Amino acid sequence: MDARSLLIAIAAHTAMAVLGVILAVGYLASRIIEGTMMMAGIIATLLLIPLSPEFLKAGASQSSWFQTIGDVLKQAKFLGLSAVSLPMLGLGGLLFTWMLFGFRLVPRVISVVGLIGYALVFLYSIVGWFGLIDLTPGAPGPVFWSRSFSVSFVRRSALCTRRRPREGPPGAGAFTA
Repeated sequence: MDARSLLIAIAAHTAMAVLGVILAVGYLASRIIEGTMMMAGIIATLLLIPLSPEFLKAGASQSSWFQTIGDVLKQAKFLGLSAVSLPMLGLGGLLFTWMLFGFRLVPRVISVVGLIGYALVFLYSIVGWFGLIDLTPGAPGPVFWSRSFSVSFVRRSALCTRRRPREGPPGAGAFTA
């Protein structure tokens, strides 16, 4: 999570707190927790850098300690960047798109697609906890599903643009009520 994501969460909180305080605070909290977990994973990754020269200096007698510490840091990286942050991303996204859906801030179709996508992210991350699918970044499962979903989404949106525009006053868009 970068600074833009946190700024989006803060802007969404200020805009939607008028409509639903509990959902807006829940969304902001989930994004903060997600960002904190991701920062812990990044710090664990960066701690591997000073560990490697110490491993080389220690020699064979102390190498098992450094291997253990390296394994712990790699596991912390995995937990911070995938296993803990993905469920928070799914929950926060569900809260956000539910607010968009409930308060009709965007067209319903966009909200429903977001609800389905974030629900799948949440379920995917929970299933990954049990080792049934691979959660590591760049694993074949998520790449395949995200690519196939994006291809089908582009294809369906292209079909929707071929439809005849709705009758209405001049300048009325497709999403007018």
